[in-house]
This record gives sequence, structure tokens and C-alpha cells, in this order.
Amino acid sequence: MRFTTVIEVVIIIALIAMLYVFLQEPDEDVFYSSPGSTQAPAQSIDTPVPLIEENARWGKTTLSIFIDLEISQDVPGFRGEFIDIFRDAADTLSNSIQNKITFRFVSQPSAADIHVRWVEQLRADSLDAIGHTELNFSVSPSFSVISKAEVELLAKKEGGALSREQMFVLSMHEIGHALGLGHSESKDSIMYPEAQESLTKPSPMDVESILEAYGLESLPDLYVKEAQFSKRIINRVVFKQYLYDGKISVINDGLSDSGLFLISIEADGNIIDEEAKKLRPGESIILTLQNVTTDSDFSEIIINVDKENDVRELNEDNRYRAEVG
Repeated sequence: MRFTTVIEVVIIIALIAMLYVFLQEPDEDVFYSSPGSTQAPAQSIDTPVPLIEENARWGKTTLSIFIDLEISQDVPGFRGEFIDIFRDAADTLSNSIQNKITFRFVSQPSAADIHVRWVEQLRADSLDAIGHTELNFSVSPSFSVISKAEVELLAKKEGGALSREQMFVLSMHEIGHALGLGHSESKDSIMYPEAQESLTKPSPMDVESILEAYGLESLPDLYVKEAQFSKRIINRVVFKQYLYDGKISVINDGLSDSGLFLISIEADGNIIDEEAKKLRPGESIILTLQNVTTDSDFSEIIINVDKENDVRELNEDNRYRAEVG
């Protein structure tokens, strides 16, 4: 009889413990993570914030933001103060990184880099539960240059309206995505996938990650990606003529538009062709030369991209030597 009583007491204690755990409130309100997503354990503040794509960043450091009030004001749960909260979040983030990146709000969507609106429902593939940022890129070998960002926010989450604190942290989180940041494993980060309502500014690691991503000056980088030349010989009665065919690929592997620059093609000390071009980040052009005739034979062609260095670049070494086959 005494043995049975002990077992019953143990069972009752176990049931009380299970009920206590079940009734406890979670430490934070999960409103970033998408339903069904698996969140990695939170790590220390020293964990770097990854970029959403390799070497992702804007090619400029002043970004214009358009808030679509016409669409947002009809969304259930939307409050006018959300606009001011979003502006405060942008200012807070900019101030935290010593204004390395600044934001200006514009009234016309055509003038904006980042479009912001509140919506009733997010797209199905949203990475976050109540916010989503879609990025467009100009991809080059060295960078994924962001060309446009679309930010969508919900005005309320399941079970109720968003508080001012929640909207503030959510806004910083999505602006972080708009700058190219992915999700962080640190709870101190604005990029942690679960809401941390106590956050009032980016963490030191958030700041360091943004400054590192935007460490290079926003400049183009022009160079010859590839060049191929072939030669034919025509025997005349008293002399020979040399005909050259060629194909040259030039790319802007930098962060900003190149502006107008000159491509100069030289052979045996003589300029055989010059062309003026301009390229956007990630854009390339192919120049084709056919039946270029000379009276002298040579085995090497020099290609100078922006020979006079009229365009400031990340790398000013633009001289390319191509063998003639």
C-alpha cells in the first residue's frame, strides 16, 4: 500500500511539472519566422550577419524610399503612425552606422530605390511571417548589386494588432533585408528571425556587418573579360597584306554606372580602332572587328579600357594584351 502511494505521488508531481511548462508564456513573440520554418539556436553577439546573396549591396549609399499610402491605408489594422515608425527605424539604422548609408523619403514611386507598403496578406514564399523584402540584382563576377527593393509589411499578426515596439523592430528588420542582410543567429541582432521587442537599435555586429558590406567606395570596375584575334595573310605581287578579325568582351564588374569611357585597340604602336561606351554594373559588351587591314605583321594586340583614366574605378589597371593566332 505504501509503495502504491509513492508511485501516485511521483505521477502527480510529473503531471504538475508538465502543466507548468505548458502554461508558461514564450520568452519572445515570434512574428518574423514563417510558419513551419526551423530556427537555428541563438548564438552570441559575435556571430556575423550573413548577406542574403554573396557580396550583396547597393551601388550607392543614399537610398530613396517611397511609402505607398494609397494601398496601405485600406489594409485592415493599418494605423497612420506606422509611417512615422518606419521613418524612425530608418533614421535609427542610419545613425547607428554613422550615416554610411542614408535614406530620403520621396513622393513619387519612379524616383524610389525602395518601395514600402502595408498589405493584408504576404506572398506564399515570404521568408518572414509578417514582413517580406524582395530584391532585384545586377549580378557580376564580383558583386550582386541591388537595383530595387520591395518591402511588404502586415499591419497585424495572428491574434491581434502590432504594437509600436513590434512595428519598429519589424521595420528595422526589413530595412536590413533591403540593404542585403540575411538572417542572424544572434538574439541581439535586428536580423534575428524571431521578434525581440526590447531592441531599440542595431547590435554592434549588425553595424559591423553593414559597414563591412559597404566598405568599398561605390565605383565601377571596367576590364577586358576575354579577347580573341585571328590573322589572315594576302599575298600581293610586291607586298603582303594582313587581315585581322577579333572579338573583345568588356565588363563593368564594379558597383556603379561607368559613364562614358573609351576603348582603344592598338597594334604595332598604331591605333586600329576606338569606341566610346558606357556600362551599368554587371553589364558587358562585345566588340567585333572584321577585316582590319594592315601592311605590317604583328603577334600581339593591346586593348586599353579607359586609357586616360577619365573614369574613377575600383581597379585602374585596364591594359590587356591579346595574342594574335
